[in-house]
Amino acid sequence: MRGNRIILAIILACFAPGGAAFATQPPQMFGPQFVLQPQSTLGPVSGGQDRFEIAAGDGRFTEVWHDSRQFEYVYELCRLMQHFVSFYGQTIDDGTLPNPPGTKMCDLGGTLSIAWNGQNYLATMQIGNEIHACRISPTGAMLDAYNGFFVSAGSDASAASDGTDWFVVYTVMTGSGSRIYGVKISASGQVGYSGRLCSAESTQTVPNVSWTGGVYLVAFQDQRSDAGDIYAVRVQPDGTVLDSVGFAVCAASGTQTSPSVASLGTGNSLVAWQDGRAPSSAADVYAARVNDKGVVLDPNGLAICNQPDDQSHIDAAGFAGQYIVVWEDRRSEPWQAYKARIDAQGHVLDPDGVPVCQSATRWQQQPRVAADASVCLIGFLDGENQYDENLVGVRYDTTLNALDAQPIALVQAGTYQRSPALARTSSGFIAAFEETAPGSYQPRVYAAPLDADGVITAAGQKPVDTTSTHWQILPDAASDGTNSLVAWTDRHGDDLATDNVLATRMDAQGNALDSPPLAICTEAGEQIFVRLAYGGGLYLAVWLDARSGNHIYGARIRPDGTVLDPGGFMICQCDHNHLTYYPCVVWGGSRFLVAWYECWVQHDYSIKARFIDPADPASSPPAFAVASATDPEWVTTPSVATSGNGFLVTYGYLPPDWEEPPLTWICARRLAADGTVLDTNQLALCDQGDNDFAMAEWDGGSYLVAWCKYELFGNALYMTRVLESGQVVDPQGIPMQTTVTDIAGINKAMCARGDGHTLLAWRQLTPQSPYGIDRINERWINSPQIVHGIIAARAKPDNTLVTILPKPTPAGTDDFDNVFYIEEPDRFSGMRVLWSEGSVPRNSMAAVTGVTDTIGGERVIHAQAVAVDTLSLDSLTPLGLINRSIGGSPPAPVIPGIPGSIGLYNIGLLVRVWGRVTAVGDDWFYIDDGTGLDDGSGNKGVKVTVAGLAGGAAFPLPRKGDYVLVTGLSSCEIPEGKSDPIRLLRPRCGSDIDNLGP
Repeated sequence: MRGNRIILAIILACFAPGGAAFATQPPQMFGPQFVLQPQSTLGPVSGGQDRFEIAAGDGRFTEVWHDSRQFEYVYELCRLMQHFVSFYGQTIDDGTLPNPPGTKMCDLGGTLSIAWNGQNYLATMQIGNEIHACRISPTGAMLDAYNGFFVSAGSDASAASDGTDWFVVYTVMTGSGSRIYGVKISASGQVGYSGRLCSAESTQTVPNVSWTGGVYLVAFQDQRSDAGDIYAVRVQPDGTVLDSVGFAVCAASGTQTSPSVASLGTGNSLVAWQDGRAPSSAADVYAARVNDKGVVLDPNGLAICNQPDDQSHIDAAGFAGQYIVVWEDRRSEPWQAYKARIDAQGHVLDPDGVPVCQSATRWQQQPRVAADASVCLIGFLDGENQYDENLVGVRYDTTLNALDAQPIALVQAGTYQRSPALARTSSGFIAAFEETAPGSYQPRVYAAPLDADGVITAAGQKPVDTTSTHWQILPDAASDGTNSLVAWTDRHGDDLATDNVLATRMDAQGNALDSPPLAICTEAGEQIFVRLAYGGGLYLAVWLDARSGNHIYGARIRPDGTVLDPGGFMICQCDHNHLTYYPCVVWGGSRFLVAWYECWVQHDYSIKARFIDPADPASSPPAFAVASATDPEWVTTPSVATSGNGFLVTYGYLPPDWEEPPLTWICARRLAADGTVLDTNQLALCDQGDNDFAMAEWDGGSYLVAWCKYELFGNALYMTRVLESGQVVDPQGIPMQTTVTDIAGINKAMCARGDGHTLLAWRQLTPQSPYGIDRINERWINSPQIVHGIIAARAKPDNTLVTILPKPTPAGTDDFDNVFYIEEPDRFSGMRVLWSEGSVPRNSMAAVTGVTDTIGGERVIHAQAVAVDTLSLDSLTPLGLINRSIGGSPPAPVIPGIPGSIGLYNIGLLVRVWGRVTAVGDDWFYIDDGTGLDDGSGNKGVKVTVAGLAGGAAFPLPRKGDYVLVTGLSSCEIPEGKSDPIRLLRPRCGSDIDNLGP
């Protein structure tokens, strides 16, 4: 071996095999994904919405908004709540929601806008410093890809349409300040002309645009004379700017900002803005009419509202021959959404405005308005406080009478679930998880019995405790075979110092047997990350305990509910110089093994473990180090599993040479039954990309290790298998999701059924109604038969799911279309692999999981998963054969032979033969070494085919009568109308044919 080591590809294929007709559906390594609890109640979205826009069209309204429904508690040193903000879209049809949760459009964005062109909507979204756009049908279907298509670099986009195309205005930051630009987008989504709209050398920001019926009117804040005035330009549909330096709509004293443009479609428009001219410095609402000639009809503006305190988030629309202006009004608390009418002559019909929907207790913020010919919709954020709000709206007819007695919810989703836990029972499994009701922020722990297939039983999910009103978070579960124990952290609101560890026993129907729950630990200080195991007739609960530092505590619980160690006993004591986190526990046959993560103020890190004697914890031996690191190296987040003969401890590892952003590996070490660390050098399960939160489970033949791989727009679940010998079966892992999606890394659980099948549960955004929010999803991992050698795999009956440990590849998918070959290093056996989901280069190492089959007399693998490690191997040396030896004698009953072939079976091996060309076809020729073989085709010798080369590659074939040396893969095929296979040689490229001439 030579050269650098590069990881090339790890891909999963849920396939429909080609080239053969299976009598039954071939077994799959991964079962289908399904939702744990199919039932869900729709309601306000937990997590809230923010910064939304509305447009009207085709008798419907469509809204786009920022959404934080995927919130995640990050239990790290600082105990922060992290919000994942995404863009969503939704259609409102006659006050109803065809898709209540909305459609997720993109991740991690900024400003939004939306406009209707008479056929479809265009939504713009800011992703980083780029503006993207996506067309939306009248029914709310996305017509462009997730994250939309690129429009331009820039920010603060606003869109309008002339009834055919769209015009998007935005700001671009330059060295001397920001400038206003515009770009045309056609109805088909093609990005057209773009250019600067105002040539003035001043800072220009927050543009807004509307179609007046003849031109686009673009208003923006301009700082050419003071902190901010409102200026505008007119732009024709062909992009011609009619006002090169812009004209002042309002240049009054103070700051004017955040304009909104509305049009009646008759040539006149209204520009409304936030105005700071008042001496009190409070922001007011002003507006001015502008005609198609660029004449400002209300110089310096009309006072719409100048009440005390700020009025902000102003929006305007034309409706029924007049203008509607809405804003967020802070004249009193709670803040309210207000509206006012201005007629076409500039009369303010509602001086200082009127409430959209008066409430004495609920906060209303960020209103937006849109209208068609008959209905106006005013939407706003509504909530019990000013931080966690949901999007609602009120519709009005042309006389501005409300069509809705109460605001209608414009976004709804199901119950939010996270933190799954699984335990094996005598009849199936017990699942425990957090669930948060729609519109609530108080998680509760539920438990549900599952049958042997992982499906929730008719008993359904039930709360573990109905006596407490506290938060219930981070559950875990274990079972004694008859009943189960579910433990969790009971939190009194946001006060971490009130965290306690509670538990209850559950019967086979999921009924709680302890009310009130068992008090495992109610000491002062935070108790969190509780983990459970059962063995020796006892449960052991372990947790992080902050009653006087950061320690690891444990408590034993009898199956009858007796807590033997109230308040817990100390497993690991830490002083003020170091901290502990993430305990985990497993039963080792005669005692428990507890592992955890420690870090020191001096930047030393370690994974520690300690055996706990179930009869006398005080007599347990001291803790020992499994893995250690010193800054800049890190180790973190352990998991532990046992095969019954020993243990596997997995953990995250940050290598010393990491660069920003840090990329965490998944590593492991094996322990003997007595705790001896068997691996001096850690096992690198995945050392590519950014990974964390691995967990391990023994499936009866190997350790399964699953972890989260962090990607730019979401996360993916990966897994690998580790043998008791330390052999990593799937280098770098196999993805269990075919696409990157929204998966919470710490939120997963895994439990083996005991027959080679393991149930995996995790938290994932489940977009379809009635969910539209994070739910617990499940999938079975069906462990293939792991074989060390190709001969063993080849001898398996057809339709057998196998894994072949990594082997060299004498031919790759860069040689053949959707095919590569594996071969033993000793050249004793080889095999063809059918694979269309990724690249496998020649002279690499590939681990293959797939289903055995026979095609044309040749044993093959229909690959479902391939883990590729390019180790820059030396080229494999071909095996020299005479013509008659190609194919060889069949080595097993399931392998057909080639009549008349001699020697050892060699189909699938890289070989070299020689002979004289006796016949030539379009993509084949025959060579004869003098033995005069007859395969029934009428041609003498062995057939050589160049069909199926990668990318349709072709090269000149030798002429009849030439002598050639041919290197290729020994193969066979069954001619049409025949029953026996014939010899076949498959060269990989033109250089595999050495033409010696006549």
